Amino acid sequence: MGEDYITFTQINDFLYSPASLYMHGSFADKASGSFKAKAQIAGTLEHEAIEEGRYSSHKDILQAKTIYSEKYKILGKIDIFNTKTGELIERKNRVSAIYRGLVYQVWAQYFALREMGYDVKKLYIYSKQDNKKYEIKKPTQKDEEEFADLLRKMRTMNPMELLQHSADANAKQSIYGELAW
Repeated sequence: MGEDYITFTQINDFLYSPASLYMHGSFADKASGSFKAKAQIAGTLEHEAIEEGRYSSHKDILQAKTIYSEKYKILGKIDIFNTKTGELIERKNRVSAIYRGLVYQVWAQYFALREMGYDVKKLYIYSKQDNKKYEIKKPTQKDEEEFADLLRKMRTMNPMELLQHSADANAKQSIYGELAW
């Protein structure tokens, strides 16, 4: 990946399966619907209201705002950030468990907002289907060091090594599994 910016969703994808992330990047220029699983299509539809600015018209609510961190060379869009309460909310269609990748994705948004001067007080992942809101703890100094280390690993990964490790169960189960293996 060199010194290119890493997107928030790539962090989650990488922790799920480095090989799956590579395959996703390889097919990124294809028709978007061709390589999406049902859950990804549902997630895309879930974000339409946010992307179109229909979630809220309140002036304190930032929605679908592109943010970045120069320090970490990461960027992406936040779902919802309430500038008045300091609450950052990552919305998902359905959350069955809070995986490390989701936490790191929210932390990435936190680091970017903080660097941009916003006061982020609370972090949440919201599951729309069951209307549950999961609070995510703010990262400690040790967490931030691990986060930086993960980004270093992502930037130095060797795609050919990833493809040689065809035993990566997550990649095989991903939407790219049949194409890659």
